[in-house]
Formats: sequence, C-alpha cells, structure tokens
Amino acid sequence: MAEHEVRAGKRQQAALARQECKHAREVQIELEKDRVKWEGDLRSATRTIRQSEAELEKVYEEQTELRHHLDVVMTDNNKLLKEMGRERRHNDVAKQTLLDRCENLEALVRRRKKQDDGRKRQHMEIMGKADALCATLTAEKKALAKAEGQWRWKCAKKERQLECDEDALKISKLEIENTRKRLGRKEVSMGKRSDTLAVKERAAAKVRAKVHAERQVVVFLCFNFLFACFPCFECMPFTLSQP
Repeated sequence: MAEHEVRAGKRQQAALARQECKHAREVQIELEKDRVKWEGDLRSATRTIRQSEAELEKVYEEQTELRHHLDVVMTDNNKLLKEMGRERRHNDVAKQTLLDRCENLEALVRRRKKQDDGRKRQHMEIMGKADALCATLTAEKKALAKAEGQWRWKCAKKERQLECDEDALKISKLEIENTRKRLGRKEVSMGKRSDTLAVKERAAAKVRAKVHAERQVVVFLCFNFLFACFPCFECMPFTLSQP
C-alpha cells in the first residue's frame, strides 16, 4: 500500500513537471509571437515615416525650384518694364522734337512720321508681348499658388498621419510593457509553485524514509519471532531464511 502511494506520488510529480514544461513552452511561444508581431509593426511604421520624410524633402526641393523660377520671371518682367519705360521716354522726346521741327521741315516730318509709325508698331508689338508675358506670369503665379496650397494640404495630411502612427506606436509599446509585467508576475507565481512542490517533495521523502524504517523494524521483529518459534531456522543460511 505504501509503495502504491509512493508510485502514485511519483506519477503525480511527473505529471506536474510535464504540465510545468508544457506551460513554459506555451508561454515562450506566445512571447515569441508577440515579439515578432510588434517588431514587424515597428519596422513598417519606421519605413512609412522614412518614406514620408523623403517625400516631404522632395516637396521642399520642388518648392525651392519654383520660387527660384518665379524670381527669375519677376526679374525678367522688371527688365521688360524698364525697357518699356525707356522706349516711352524716347518716343516722347522724338515726338516733341518732331513737333518743334514740323513747321519748316515737312519732308522731315513725313519721314519722321513714318519712323514714328514704325516705332509705334514696334512699341505695340512690345506691349502685346509684355501683356502676353504678364498674362502668362499671372497664370503661372496662380498655378504655383494652387500647387503650393495642394502641397501644404498634403504635408498637413502626412503630419496628421505621422501623429496617428506615433500614437499607435506608443499604445503598442504600452501593451508590450503590460504583457511583460504579466509574464513577470506569472514567472514569480511559477517560482513560488516550484518552491511549494520542492517542499512537498522533501516532506514525501521524509515520509518514505519513515515508512522504510518502520518496514525494517517489522521485518526484524518477524525474524526474531521465527527464530524464537523455530530454532531450526538458526542453522539455515541467512539467504535462504530471507522472505
């Protein structure tokens, strides 16, 4: 009966040990799954942030180029306006000169008139070109303003998306920390359980030692009884007299 109890205790200990090993393996597998998942999420978020930063740098470069182009166009426009002013002043001077000389120099007046007509045509052509250039510059300015607004909206959208991604990453980090804390508490409880099982095992060893000692005492008393009742057993070898 005692041996049966001892064997049952051993089987129970073995079953507990297997359950502990199985639980430890399950905990390790869950930890590895969570670690792989969060590492993948972190890499994808980092990749998205880098791509957004690269796109933002490209937008800044394009904006700088557009501003430089606008500065060049404005410089050309100012030069054309200065040339137009100079042409107008020259035209006024020539006209005043012709008016002063028109009384005595009719032929010169006709010739000057032709020259004036030519200059007027040239001036009109220049004015038409200037007007067309101003219209083109105005359209380009509107297009640049529209593109700038669109890029500003896209940048703001990217910034909002990055803020959302940062918040999600912070939440993920908090969940990982909570999971680590829970696993730490589970490890502490498993350590306490192991200590309890060790104490129980030492108590069972003491019980087994006590049972073994009592069994030796019972066997010794049985031999003494047999030797007292049957003296012929004293002549038999000890190996034959053992049960």
